[in-house]
Amino acid sequence: MDIRSEKLELIARLTTIEDVNLIHRITQLLDQDKEKDLFATKEDDLVERAKASLKSIVEGKTRDIMDFQNEVNSWKKSQSIK
Repeated sequence: MDIRSEKLELIARLTTIEDVNLIHRITQLLDQDKEKDLFATKEDDLVERAKASLKSIVEGKTRDIMDFQNEVNSWKKSQSIK
């Protein structure tokens, strides 16, 4: 199935939803997707974030990569529609 067909199928399914809470959750997911656009971030913001990250490293404010991955995976599971 191509992307156009998938979008049309999604639209058809959305028109049958009567649960207002589900509609709100779908809207939140779509809004989150807009916010995740890395290239919408201003260059100054990226520079400031990089400086803050380097400062944290110097201060020893780091964590194990495996712990971080576990936290991310746990967060992803908590964000899914149930």
